[in-house]
Amino acid sequence: MKTRALVFERFALETRLGLFIDDRPVAIAQETPLIDRGPRAGAIYRAKAGETTPDRRGQFFDIGEGEAFLPLGKSDRPHPQGARLLVQIRREREDGKSPIITADAKLVGPFAVLSLSDGEATVSTRIKGGEREDLRAVAAKAASGRAVAVRSEAAGRSDALAADIARLSARARGVSAVGDIGLALGVDAPIADALAQWGASGLELAGADRELSQIAELYDLDAPMTEHENDLDEAFEFAASDHAAMPGGGALWFERTRAFIAVDVDLGGRASSRDGGLRPIANEIMRGLRLRGLGGQVVIDFPARLARDAAAIRSVFAAASADDPDTMGRVEVEKSGLVTLTRRASARDWRTLWTAPARGTAAAGRDWSLAYRALDAARSLERALRADRSARLRLQAPTPVFNALKAARLEASLGELYGARMQMEETTDGAIDIASF
Repeated sequence: MKTRALVFERFALETRLGLFIDDRPVAIAQETPLIDRGPRAGAIYRAKAGETTPDRRGQFFDIGEGEAFLPLGKSDRPHPQGARLLVQIRREREDGKSPIITADAKLVGPFAVLSLSDGEATVSTRIKGGEREDLRAVAAKAASGRAVAVRSEAAGRSDALAADIARLSARARGVSAVGDIGLALGVDAPIADALAQWGASGLELAGADRELSQIAELYDLDAPMTEHENDLDEAFEFAASDHAAMPGGGALWFERTRAFIAVDVDLGGRASSRDGGLRPIANEIMRGLRLRGLGGQVVIDFPARLARDAAAIRSVFAAASADDPDTMGRVEVEKSGLVTLTRRASARDWRTLWTAPARGTAAAGRDWSLAYRALDAARSLERALRADRSARLRLQAPTPVFNALKAARLEASLGELYGARMQMEETTDGAIDIASF
């Protein structure tokens, strides 16, 4: 049985969460004042309709925190300017573009997905026989006229389904007339989606913080609070990298272009298996895309010997993306060996967020961004203060990092938590160090 763990860390300047399967990161989330993310994926707003694009393929809305864009299909009519509409952030602001929104706002729970609009109850096709109608009746009664979709996880758990819909309905009623309800406890969309999909199935909670108890209660997780060896530092560094070694040999390379996401499969000395090695490779590709927050058109360059069986490729990718709510549409296989799929970008591209092009005209690759270096320094200092309650420590940081931490009021925040046991000092040598004083 696979082990699943939610790892939670809170520091003065950031909160981080990570979901792990068998000690491998699958989804990560982070909140910090050092990054202006704008409206978050999954947040719901009562927005005001604005102008329509000249080609009538989309409309802009004022969500109170700037402008957001609602794509319109050929049969969709624009909303009257000034009209109020409940919308949900589908994709966060990126590369200067407005956030993408949808008018079909939904709340996701472990056993059901509740729409904020009226409609009927539907049940997953994986649930068969008389139980299907029984669960439909339970859902329809609990949803009180709202559209609701019963997930396959609800099989054999009608009481849990009713309680889940009741919680979702309470959250839906709490939508403000002017503000956003977001996701409870600051849990980002990738984390909330995974929690909703997995429910209480063997999930461990790691990290001593009361918010974890609230998360467990919110998602009806009957899970123990445990210490866990999963390393969030390593998970975030992995998500910001452009390559990943595969278990059993070989590597994957992920590259964002202006038009699509390219994934190169390097088999190296990887040994074949009965399915040609397709299944573990597909699993690693989907995990890598999800963890990195990559979306849009994805083009995968498979070695020719693996791309011969188009039906097998479609099958393994369908299985690999079953737990990913952002994979959309059919997997296509070209004769050349290229595999294409579409994935919605509901999370941040961590490589773009945490790295920047290396300095210098002759430099290649990417360096850690200022925000990443500043948070890493603050995290290291706070961990050292926690480890030794009598230590008096000084953080020495180069001017850009020093100024970023000063603006974020790190000294004041740590002073409230640990007293007058720390100092900050600006340096000019570029190195970050922590020393006693």
